[in-house]
Amino acid sequence: MFRMIEIEKYPCNDRREADKRENEIMKELKANMNTIQNFNPNTRHKERKQELQIKKYEEYTRRLKYFKWCNDNKEEHERLKSLFD
Repeated sequence: MFRMIEIEKYPCNDRREADKRENEIMKELKANMNTIQNFNPNTRHKERKQELQIKKYEEYTRRLKYFKWCNDNKEEHERLKSLFD
């Protein structure tokens, strides 16, 4: 049928790096047995987008807390504001 051989030992930090390298080798060797790619570059894009959304949400909640504090402590807010004017 077929024989599977080890091509190289590749030092990597995680599974994604290993999958990416596997796909590179598959392209180099024009492999046609395993046609399903393990690494999808769009996955990293989705992860970055999600990380950015989390940061934006954290910034939003931080500002919301600040504005709430300003509303609840108007005198203190005005005093602090005058120090920087």
